[in-house]
Amino acid sequence: MEEYRTLCNQLKHTLAFTQSEYETQKAEYQRIVEEYKLSAEAEVNDVENNIDKYDPQIFMKLYCLIIMKFISKLAREYKS
Repeated sequence: MEEYRTLCNQLKHTLAFTQSEYETQKAEYQRIVEEYKLSAEAEVNDVENNIDKYDPQIFMKLYCLIIMKFISKLAREYKS
């Protein structure tokens, strides 16, 4: 019986630790995503505010590059 109680306590401890780590990593990932999102939005706003200075094809290329950069950052963070 004591062995069973010890095993249950170890499992409870492991579960609590795992949940804590999960929540910590989730919060960190959300913070990073929000940071990248704000950065991408700032770049897009800058391009949109200066749209009259760009040729339409160049504007679309810049817009796509900004979005690709954002997606690339997210993918790198997701892998790590």
